[in-house]
Amino acid sequence: MRIVVVSTLALLFLSSFTPGAGDDCRRFRTGKFKNVYEGITTLIERTDSLQIETIAELGVVATYKLVWVDDCTFRVLPFKTMKGGVDISEQDTMTCTMQITHVSGNSYQQLVTCDNTDINVTCTITRIE
Repeated sequence: MRIVVVSTLALLFLSSFTPGAGDDCRRFRTGKFKNVYEGITTLIERTDSLQIETIAELGVVATYKLVWVDDCTFRVLPFKTMKGGVDISEQDTMTCTMQITHVSGNSYQQLVTCDNTDINVTCTITRIE
């Protein structure tokens, strides 16, 4: 019986050092990405603290401050939004949470939820650089 308990504890200890979802998520913490959702393409440039989203079809460039909750979850807080060269930041007040739910190759799926709304969207983000 003692061998079973010791073996189980050893396996639990060793499994805590194996690469997990957090390692996969960290690969997407910074970089350039593309999201195509409902026919609209969004180009995303992300640093550790900012995310800039460009939607050429709509003439929108939105800059968000990033707050990382954990390795696979971050929040975007509106910072500045321009549409057709006009500052429309006061209209963009929604804070959203992005949770990476699945990683595959150079892309990941994320679940987007936004404060004070029923918005709940799953989309695929692809690394382009």
